[in-house]
Amino acid sequence: MYYFLAIFKENETDIKIITEHRVVDDKHVSLPTNNYVKSLAEEIIDLSHQNNLFHNDIKRIGLKIDDPEFIGYDTITTLKNDMESTFGFEAIIHNGYEELLVQLIK
Repeated sequence: MYYFLAIFKENETDIKIITEHRVVDDKHVSLPTNNYVKSLAEEIIDLSHQNNLFHNDIKRIGLKIDDPEFIGYDTITTLKNDMESTFGFEAIIHNGYEELLVQLIK
């Protein structure tokens, strides 16, 4: 099974496609904070298609972010709901990398 992982940093986001054992592919992108989830989806979909992966190959998406207000969301819940409706599968959001991976791959 494959997972999407996004790590938000101030001016860029690291996006990855991972399995339980390895990083399949990764990319560093600059995304606008006013339309973050839509832009993230476009970049991740492009990366997954480059790796011949499609929607039914992906189980979850994880986002590491310290504060959802950085990208225009008042709460983690509203960000999670927007990501799940945009991507079509479960979104895990956490500010700790290790805990995010545990929840993402469980």
